[in-house]
Amino acid sequence: MSSVDVVIPCYNYAHYLPFAVESALNQRDVDVRVLILDDQSPDNTAEVGARLAAADARISYVRNERNLGLIGTANKGLLDWAAADYCVLLSADDAMAPGAFSRAATIMNARPDVHLAFGRALLISEESTLPPLGDQASPTFKILDGKAFVRWNFENGNNPTPSPTVVVRTAMQKRLGGYLPQLKHTSDMEMWMRFACNGPVAAVRQVQAYYRLHSGNMSGAYNAQALRDRREIIEACSIVADSYSSSLPELRGWLDALKRRFADEAFWLAGHALAEGDKATMDERLDFAQAWHPSPNTSSAAWKFRIKQMLGSELVRKLTKTDRDVEAQNGDAGAYRARAGEVGWWPGE
Repeated sequence: MSSVDVVIPCYNYAHYLPFAVESALNQRDVDVRVLILDDQSPDNTAEVGARLAAADARISYVRNERNLGLIGTANKGLLDWAAADYCVLLSADDAMAPGAFSRAATIMNARPDVHLAFGRALLISEESTLPPLGDQASPTFKILDGKAFVRWNFENGNNPTPSPTVVVRTAMQKRLGGYLPQLKHTSDMEMWMRFACNGPVAAVRQVQAYYRLHSGNMSGAYNAQALRDRREIIEACSIVADSYSSSLPELRGWLDALKRRFADEAFWLAGHALAEGDKATMDERLDFAQAWHPSPNTSSAAWKFRIKQMLGSELVRKLTKTDRDVEAQNGDAGAYRARAGEVGWWPGE
């Protein structure tokens, strides 16, 4: 029987912690251990974690001597503690779907060259309990060439794998090392690409985890998040290109194309700020665009912005949807407009 070690970093999420732990322990056909790593939480995580560990020998509870942050805490669990065939990094506010570990292990047991399996995540609200899901014993899956997976990340500029759904081979995790602390928001995206540069990746069609939406991970204002994570996405992709371009020379061209798309988007968003009369935001977006576009003077988006500048903010305001217009249209959910439903890349959709 395959074994799975689950690392659960927890900071101030004591009220969610029992759901996460129970969802990991209730997995079928695998041996599971759980490590709760309390990152100096000011709430009652210590009480809840100790109680859970006392009730089940499969659970260990450790409180960090000092606050390490999410990445430091995750690396402590994955690199120093995990020893099973497979390991999972599970946020304390998320949870695993029934049968998730078995489905991932079935695939990777049959394919020793596959070191990472991911699936779909079901979005749940801040206070909801875990809705029931069917447990499909035989996974529907596709084996993706690692190069194709990395290319998807570069071409779409985001992470296609909901993090709680990811199960990795522990030996490969230790070989590749930990998450990078300089990437506060895209360390998982960089990590999954690191895995893909070292072998094929399995995409599972079934829901593999629950991803909880709450005020801490949803955008509050469109204007504040217009270029959210763009710099870090570029940094994450640049790190991958620097590390693996000798074996994947296409990475450099993909990186230039990514920078060009993000820069063109920033020129477009600068037009929104111009219409708002928000010079500080406009200048910030222009600085981003000019810094990252490989040849900004040839960009059609840049020329369109210059035309808007000549027209002036009052006329542009009448002709353009502004940040406030987009925010009102999208609501406060931002990137998570589909609050109920599944997220995650299934190739071909």
